[in-house]
Amino acid sequence: MKLKLSRITDGKEIIPEIEGLRFISILLVIFSHINNNLLRFYPSSPLSAMGSRLAIFLEECGAGVNIFFFISGFILAIPFLKACVYNQQKILWRHYYYRRLTRIEPPYIITLVLFLLGVLFILHQPFSYTMKHFVASAFYMHNALYNHISTINPVAWTLEIEIQYYLIFPLFAIALFLKNHLLRRCSLLAFFVLTCVFHPEEVSLFSHKYYLTKSLLGYWYIFIIGIIVADFYLITKDFLS
Repeated sequence: MKLKLSRITDGKEIIPEIEGLRFISILLVIFSHINNNLLRFYPSSPLSAMGSRLAIFLEECGAGVNIFFFISGFILAIPFLKACVYNQQKILWRHYYYRRLTRIEPPYIITLVLFLLGVLFILHQPFSYTMKHFVASAFYMHNALYNHISTINPVAWTLEIEIQYYLIFPLFAIALFLKNHLLRRCSLLAFFVLTCVFHPEEVSLFSHKYYLTKSLLGYWYIFIIGIIVADFYLITKDFLS
């Protein structure tokens, strides 16, 4: 029996383990934001005490974002692996980008406009200054243009990274989703190692460029882990029947 509150999935298989990870990541992100705001407005709070187990736990809850990126890598890889490696249903790029656009853009723009109104009429920021940052945020370019997270909706930095991943992933899949299992996995592993070695925080030339650490370059390795797990997941499933 299908629950009325079930998520709409266009008939696609729901993977219980991934749904569980979604819940955990959402919970961790909520805890992280609560912690950040408590420390911001109540710096003398017991949560700010160094060494406190609760403080350490809440600080590490930011890892929920990494779980989201892992899930994105996993979920997006499944249909492309089926198409490129196992010759299943071909993916139309037009449909792929249209689906990404219609799922993300409407709620994001609505939320951004609400935040814009709050910044203008509650925080009383200058109109011209605010609009420049609003436009940059609306086009998912704020990190790159201003070298810091959005002044309209600070948490949107993660969505900017997701958009970068969505845009280039089809090209990535064509290049590395090879039919030969050994060659494909070696290629993915090699790419994973490269993204770790040349991580913006590890390369002194880029370490001072904040926008690179908050870009796909800074989180590629997490998406790659999701892709590798998806590759092995398909081997364990009789999805061809």
